[in-house]
Amino acid sequence: MWVIFLAVSAVLLAGLLAALLALLYTKFMKRPRRCLDGNCLQVARKFSYSELVAATDNFSQDRKIGKGSFGDVYRGLLLVPDLREVAVKEMRQPTLKQNRKNYVHEIETICQLRHKNLLRLIGWCDDGGRLVLVYELEPNGSVSDHLHDGGASGRILTWPQRYNILLGIAAAIDYLHNGAYDSTKRYVLHRDIKPSNVMLGEGFEAKLGDFGLVRQVIRHGGGGTPRTTVIGSTDYMDPKYIELGTLSSASDIYSFGLVLLEVATGVRPSVPGTAAHRNTLIAAVTESHSRKAILEMVDERLRGELNQWWWQMERVMITGLTCVETARDDRPSIKDVIDLLSKHEQSPASSHYLKDTSMRHKD
Repeated sequence: MWVIFLAVSAVLLAGLLAALLALLYTKFMKRPRRCLDGNCLQVARKFSYSELVAATDNFSQDRKIGKGSFGDVYRGLLLVPDLREVAVKEMRQPTLKQNRKNYVHEIETICQLRHKNLLRLIGWCDDGGRLVLVYELEPNGSVSDHLHDGGASGRILTWPQRYNILLGIAAAIDYLHNGAYDSTKRYVLHRDIKPSNVMLGEGFEAKLGDFGLVRQVIRHGGGGTPRTTVIGSTDYMDPKYIELGTLSSASDIYSFGLVLLEVATGVRPSVPGTAAHRNTLIAAVTESHSRKAILEMVDERLRGELNQWWWQMERVMITGLTCVETARDDRPSIKDVIDLLSKHEQSPASSHYLKDTSMRHKD
């Protein structure tokens, strides 16, 4: 009897282990592939790891062009099906459960998004424990490259180029907040809006990228998401998110407000290496505005364009200040920002107009 009991127990235990392994495999290994059965199949292809090793010279440091939220980004050259340069993002520590979850989440989210001002996903690789994403590579680098490193060609962005870039970023945010899904039920938060995550196309059009932190949010008319772990680029992060751990579309607005100020002034939001460097840009622009001298903050490389575009420059900076208001309810929605930036008359923005209750932020 004991022999039969042990044999039956062994068979049952083996069956349970097999079922558990199958469940884990389905959950953690096949999920990226399953997302390709729908929308992703139309926009993304699966790469082998060997293809991407060849494309990046074995992920050479010479080809490293940046860091994303969860991985390093390399310049790659695909030979098939056609010769093209791509941005190859290899996830750090791919065996960690959370990193695989982030990888799957990024694929599933970006495959559902379609907008001319969002960076396009070309493909993905889940091969031999390696997790890689392949994005289109824009020829003119990032906004940050041009503001602070002279860009690939050493060209200085003109004011009309900067203004159009800002309008493009705003259009991308508007799509995420209001157009990606049924806007009455849910919306998308980017959570990492900053100049280094905005790539520039051939005509210097903006392409918002790096979707590693993107999150879908149920629209409920309240104060944002439940409390969550605070992650992202702290220099561009909503202080209320740091304080409370909750997110709302106003958090993206805060980040975009800093981008508005940085693009207009050419100054980073903070001074690296200082102990209390947060919001130094906000403080400087606010102080100049209080003296009715906000135009003194304009990027000195744009001074030759000041006479022609002063009203747009002033409007951008005042709008930026409104976007970084401490209270989330005092920040405008992205549609309000677009309406203001799109006006063509030569008059500056009015901070009183921006703070009108009809323009206060609502999720």
